[in-house]
Amino acid sequence: MCPKISGLLRRPYPDRGHVMNNGLFHLFLYATIILTAVTGAGIYYFLADRKKNRAAIPTLGDHDRLAVLDQEIQRHRETLDMLIREREALSARVEGRVDEKPGRTDSAS
Repeated sequence: MCPKISGLLRRPYPDRGHVMNNGLFHLFLYATIILTAVTGAGIYYFLADRKKNRAAIPTLGDHDRLAVLDQEIQRHRETLDMLIREREALSARVEGRVDEKPGRTDSAS
């Protein structure tokens, strides 16, 4: 081999000086395997628990969901009607159209 090329191909470190200690290598190998197994078990448990919880919640059909929405709308309309009546009564009291609510006195009894 040409001396110029052989100088370029020579390794800058001594042979096997760069190799990790065998015990340290196995320590990292086992730690990696254990961490991978624990992570896989955690992901499996999380997904299984999610699937179980999703199965516990009943899924409503279209007709049932429509009935639930109608009930919610009706409840909100009743609340809105009550608030509108209360607002109108308060507005009438403020404007002086009605002096007091029936049966109410301002003086302490």
